[in-house]
Amino acid sequence: MCVPFVYFLLCAGVEWGLHFPAANGEYQSPINLNSREAQYDPSLLDVGLSPNYVVCRDCEVINDGHTVRILLKSKSGDSS
Repeated sequence: MCVPFVYFLLCAGVEWGLHFPAANGEYQSPINLNSREAQYDPSLLDVGLSPNYVVCRDCEVINDGHTVRILLKSKSGDSS
């Protein structure tokens, strides 16, 4: 069954490889996740996120009419 996909009104996953050759692999997005078949894995550890929000004025904002991208310009020696 073909379900319309919001971004390009293509069939979800089925037609992506026709329009985007780089997405023609066997394990490419979008993928169909069936939550009814999901299984809990107790061996997985919690992922701790520690966001460090800071004001960044040295950036470039690009709006292409579809997506807004923010390109951060890092200072030399800054690895965070």
